[in-house]
Amino acid sequence: MQLCFVYTSNPLDDRDRIDAVLAAIPIECRRQQIADLSPKIDINDSGELTIEIEVDLNSASSIAEPVRIATAAVEVFVELATQFELAWNVGHQHEPCIGTISAAAGVHDLMDEVKIAVDVARSLADFSIDEEENAFVRPETSVTETGADDQASWDELFQPPDTFIRFPEFDEE
Repeated sequence: MQLCFVYTSNPLDDRDRIDAVLAAIPIECRRQQIADLSPKIDINDSGELTIEIEVDLNSASSIAEPVRIATAAVEVFVELATQFELAWNVGHQHEPCIGTISAAAGVHDLMDEVKIAVDVARSLADFSIDEEENAFVRPETSVTETGADDQASWDELFQPPDTFIRFPEFDEE
């Protein structure tokens, strides 16, 4: 699972401020004891700046590690939001926006959302591809073995029934 933190500015903020934000990211990561985060920076034609930072939780070594990394990452962005008065949108690959981190907003609900997302992702990750193959009921015979390989059998599937079932109790008298 990957958490994604996105800051968007339109028009482009003060360049020195953005440089200060980018310089503060590794410092905050070290303080929270997580690996340095590499930002993806994009400035589109209309002058909108987007800073996107992904936190990979898949490489965690222990079971409790993804939750610790996720909550520490939220703390990094809480500090950045407070220090530089920014708002960061938080999401993951299945839900692009689970909340926003800003200087004025509390993050207790967001922390709960992040922990739940990590727990759900961990639960779903327990299913391996081999288990998926065995999880679904398979027919004992294939379609070609049942005689449905000729055109007449296939055409029969798309024909309406010759007669309709009658329900006398619904007939009008």
